[in-house]
Amino acid sequence: FQQFTQSLNTLVPSAIAANQSFDTIAGTMAFLTRRMPNVRMAGTALARMMELFGRKKFVDGAKEFGVNITDAEGRIRPLPQILTDFRTAIDKLPLKERANMIRNLFKELSNTEGTMQARRALTHLLNDVDGYKRILGLTVNDQNEFNRSLAAMEQTTGVKWKVLTNQLRAFFLLIGS
Repeated sequence: FQQFTQSLNTLVPSAIAANQSFDTIAGTMAFLTRRMPNVRMAGTALARMMELFGRKKFVDGAKEFGVNITDAEGRIRPLPQILTDFRTAIDKLPLKERANMIRNLFKELSNTEGTMQARRALTHLLNDVDGYKRILGLTVNDQNEFNRSLAAMEQTTGVKWKVLTNQLRAFFLLIGS
């Protein structure tokens, strides 16, 4: 968990710039960390990939390929939608061209190499979009279940009593000073 929180330092600015939700980032990291040597590498790879998705040259190249990276207002669309659209467009290519297209997507669409990390992340994601969506769904469902459990726990008598006693302690400390 500590590695994940440390990777957020690199990842969060790119995620915010790419208009991605925390759930999407958490699910994508869960997927990538199963395929990459460590959490730091997965976080850096995802950050670099999202940065490339924000480059006009790449956005324009993707559009020519039949994939809209941005919505009508110019914001980057949710990552699962982008990846699904890329996978659909790639699957329309002749079989011999598919693997090469995934490996060289950045260069093919925008004449930009991108970084090795960005290519690794995109390759892993495009090679198993269904697996990625499954992991994403599991992480979102786990987070929702955690929130429901926390809300239920907060309503128990023991927790309410503990909150009340803590508030009274704080009140007495405030009076005493």
